[in-house]
Amino acid sequence: MNKHTKAPWIFKNGKVWAGVIWIADILQIRKSALETAANGRLIAAAPEMLELIKGHVGPTALNPDCTEYHFRRLNREAAMVALIAKIEGV
Repeated sequence: MNKHTKAPWIFKNGKVWAGVIWIADILQIRKSALETAANGRLIAAAPEMLELIKGHVGPTALNPDCTEYHFRRLNREAAMVALIAKIEGV
């Protein structure tokens, strides 16, 4: 698995940048300029979103005292783990 280019990424003038490193062009094909810019900002936020998700996944021990809250939290954590795997290509 390859690592992504380090954050922060920014969206400027139709491109996503990591400092002076060009990451991607965000093309406006059958989309409005506003939607294209929103897509660029979302892509630029990806490394920070990944780190935030990773920071919220922690060891949660199952025990007989688990409440409904714990089960909901485990489900959210499982979803975040799956998302991290999808992002990192694992």
